[in-house]
Amino acid sequence: NNSVTQVIHSATAGIPGLVFLPLPSSDNAVEVTPTMYIGSEKLSFPSKLTFREPPKPSMSVEPDSQDLAVSGDIIITVTNFPGIGDSVTSFNNFIAVEFQMQSGAVGTGQVTAYER
Repeated sequence: NNSVTQVIHSATAGIPGLVFLPLPSSDNAVEVTPTMYIGSEKLSFPSKLTFREPPKPSMSVEPDSQDLAVSGDIIITVTNFPGIGDSVTSFNNFIAVEFQMQSGAVGTGQVTAYER
């Protein structure tokens, strides 16, 4: 069950009223048919709502090479970032970056800035 978070009623003919409620999450791709009850009246929606698999994340790194004697920053770009909702406000403490070296050693990176 979900609770309505906001209702906007319009008294003007032709202007729709709006009902806001959070969608539940789903572990699987599934179609649901929303139904709303206003008093004893049942309102059936004309179409289904589809929960679908999120797109896979993709990542790129710039620059793709670096001189040995030069220290510098890199930019890691991630699209379709997994598991990040609007409630996460500070990525610096949320994101960890590791670099696997050819020798097997693991280096860690620090997030110094991000754009959302």
